[in-house]
Amino acid sequence: VVWIRDGSWDQVTVVHELAHVATAPGDRSGPHGERFATTLLICWRELLGVHAYGALRSALDDHGVPYRRDRLT
Repeated sequence: VVWIRDGSWDQVTVVHELAHVATAPGDRSGPHGERFATTLLICWRELLGVHAYGALRSALDDHGVPYRRDRLT
């Protein structure tokens, strides 16, 4: 089940929440840790397109957010 408040049903929010569902539990760095960031990048590339993916990846890099580069191929 995914709960999204009224007025927040946009593509970015839905894909973000789906990435939470798709991320295997157990990430010691928390709900927005390395596993989540990796899953989010994969979802963004597949569902929002390569330009959105590139923008997100650049933003994660700029903020030092860890993700598994080897899983993005």
